[in-house]
Amino acid sequence: MTERRWLPEHKALRNLWSALVAARAGNVALVAALVVGPVGVGFSALAVDFVTAHSVKEELQAAADGAALAAARELPLGSTSRTTVAAIVDAYARASIDPRITLTKIDSGVIGNREGVRVVLQARVASIFGGLFHAEGYTPHAEAVARLAGGMPLCALVLDTLGNQALYLEKQARVVAKGCAVVSNSTHRNGVTLKDSAEIEAGMICSAGGTAGKKASFLPDPVTDCPAVPDPLANRPEPTVGA
Repeated sequence: MTERRWLPEHKALRNLWSALVAARAGNVALVAALVVGPVGVGFSALAVDFVTAHSVKEELQAAADGAALAAARELPLGSTSRTTVAAIVDAYARASIDPRITLTKIDSGVIGNREGVRVVLQARVASIFGGLFHAEGYTPHAEAVARLAGGMPLCALVLDTLGNQALYLEKQARVVAKGCAVVSNSTHRNGVTLKDSAEIEAGMICSAGGTAGKKASFLPDPVTDCPAVPDPLANRPEPTVGA
């Protein structure tokens, strides 16, 4: 094996070569920074876009779920129409969603024979990069369906759960609710009381407690010990009234 010895001129050449390599490494690092920099920023912006759109979608979903439930609770009311459902959904969605979110679609509909409510919400989210990647922005959307367990539409509901004669008619008084239900939540044995010639005619008469009065005053025969019916208007804000 031969032994290598670096002469002074050789050492100078080696030092020059090392300096050149170091300088080229710096140039490569600079070029890499110039290339990777914008790409990294782009990926970061896309990540922020994705997170923002996903967050808006979650907010839309929560609002759609709540709006569908709020509208479905009122379906048992005989007076609730598709227009009523649309108004409930619109009001609930706008009250629940951050006003800074641009809603582009609020759609609702009654399923089948008043079996439930379907809600669709859509929004527009602008992209950070604007026209570079997604000029039109993002359009997250959410859908929700709330179904009723079934039952006849509700025309009259007494919310008192304990009162004697919570639903009371006398003399010539008549309640006519053909095709829908008259319900009393009172568990009192005289929760529904009819006197004199008073009558109730409905698709169904239901008392959580009992009834008092002539059999002929009820058409059809009342059903007793019914389960209480939740207030379908519990989530509806009370109307403003004057003095």
